[in-house]
Amino acid sequence: MGCCFSEEEEPDYGPVNPNERTPLINPPSNNQQTSNHERTNSTNQSQQKGDEQSALTRILHRNAREVIDVTADSQTLQQSEYHDRQRQYSNRLNMVIADSGRQPNYNKPLPQGVTSAHTVLSAPPVSAADVQLITNATDKASKFIKDIKVQHKEDLVASFGVP
Repeated sequence: MGCCFSEEEEPDYGPVNPNERTPLINPPSNNQQTSNHERTNSTNQSQQKGDEQSALTRILHRNAREVIDVTADSQTLQQSEYHDRQRQYSNRLNMVIADSGRQPNYNKPLPQGVTSAHTVLSAPPVSAADVQLITNATDKASKFIKDIKVQHKEDLVASFGVP
């Protein structure tokens, strides 16, 4: 109940239904033999705990095999190799985006004169009076621009006597 394993034998992990002689962990080459008396006494306990232990051991071995140890990769990359990989990954990403029909969405650069975002974000906020002053100035400028009228006084096209 609640078991997600099949009833068949899995080739990587041995039999699914272990018995008292199924080792929980593969013994090293210099394993020690236990006496027959100790085996018969522990048979009942092994049958009860064996199924659960073997399932846990299979899960442990499966996970240990799939884990990638990134610290084991001790090679150091030069800056040019980093740039090459970055260019390669960018090209792959652009190909995937182009195949999907989406447009690439790149972050826009900071405004001119701003060297780092944290200086702008950590600065004190703009006061309400300054916001009101800017709003009034833009409203007045918009009103004056709408009031501009062009008066036609002379012809824009002059004829030079060409027949």
